[in-house]
Amino acid sequence: DESGRISEELVLRLRSNIESLILKGVDYRAEFDKLDETSSGSLRKDIFKRVLFDLGFALSENEVYRLSKFFEADSTRADFIKFLIFAHPRNSKPFDQSFAAKQYLIEEFRRKVRRKCDYLVPGELRRPYRHFSRSREPDARVTLDFFSAGLKGIGMKLATEEERFLFESIALDSKTSFAFTEFTVFICDPQHKDLVWKFRRGLAKSNRSNSEIARRFLEQDVALTGRLTLKQFKKVLDELSLGMSSNDALRLLMRFDVDESQRVDIAGLSEFIEGPSKSDHSSAQSSDLSSQLRRQVLELVRKGHTTGEIYGRFDSEGLGTIDAISVQKGLQSFGIRAAPTDARHLLRQMVSKTGSVVTRTNFLSALDIHTADLHSKRESTADNASTTWTDPIHRNPTPVVNVISTIRRRMDDYLGPGANS
Repeated sequence: DESGRISEELVLRLRSNIESLILKGVDYRAEFDKLDETSSGSLRKDIFKRVLFDLGFALSENEVYRLSKFFEADSTRADFIKFLIFAHPRNSKPFDQSFAAKQYLIEEFRRKVRRKCDYLVPGELRRPYRHFSRSREPDARVTLDFFSAGLKGIGMKLATEEERFLFESIALDSKTSFAFTEFTVFICDPQHKDLVWKFRRGLAKSNRSNSEIARRFLEQDVALTGRLTLKQFKKVLDELSLGMSSNDALRLLMRFDVDESQRVDIAGLSEFIEGPSKSDHSSAQSSDLSSQLRRQVLELVRKGHTTGEIYGRFDSEGLGTIDAISVQKGLQSFGIRAAPTDARHLLRQMVSKTGSVVTRTNFLSALDIHTADLHSKRESTADNASTTWTDPIHRNPTPVVNVISTIRRRMDDYLGPGANS
């Protein structure tokens, strides 16, 4: 049917239109999605036509009719997902189905998740995310094994290579696991790769080094919180002339909002800007900080301090968990100076070892301090105490440190986290 055919010239024009929308900071996919109330991936043909014109596609009535026919879902609806995959500039071979097939797999999974919750409401994606993380801990990450089991649980039986492709499409920062933030971006912002391309394009066109750009964001954090508000973030983007719109800034915030505070995590943003080499350097710094802290914590244990006392240096307010600022202040109490970015890297390293937020219970494990380490230190201390101090009345050697440790432990259990005195 000639009415349903698409010329090469029309394809090039569509791709040009989409690239123009990306550079203007328009989330064109969202314009289709918000009218797709059932997450079907299709719209009535008259609505499909209206969205195309509202977005400024340079098309005639006849060309819109042909597009509706070519991407027909049924006699009354057009499949806008297939249209966007076909016309996207990244699709170098629009008439080759190999690229499209992988994108359809992504869309099938996204559609299943979207239908399970009101995905645009903050926090609503937690429930489907827990299906894959198998944990109620907010910082729990999803590995490929957990993801594979979760896919089967929602009726998606895929080949191994398809599972890995889908998994790696969600994982933005790692090939071994993904976090809730990455899952949120994947579900809520299907065209996130467009945004990344535009941002990196702006960085490349800038006359500044990536390190200088990262430092500009860090300088905005005058309160040393390790976070930037949307207003602060947008201010730096504008000062650097990266060509990012307000909508672009809001979408980028979603990627770096690691604790759902509606703020940009500076450490994550810096890693993204500066690339793997800087990230490796930061990881080395955090490993060094971890080694210094581990030695000093073991020294305090040797002197009879309890886990609660040591953890209280970090959680001085008794909140039960710690953040990057808590880590920075805790390090200072040991005489260890660390920049906010280094403290954030150290916290991430600790979280990766525990698989969850760092609490008093798992604090020592986060520093690779295990039961054997504690026993060897305490036995050494008890031996020293029994040979250097004797009960003045009974003249019998008494392991004083064991007594003090027991008292401190009992008081700590009674008073709860954060008790220092």
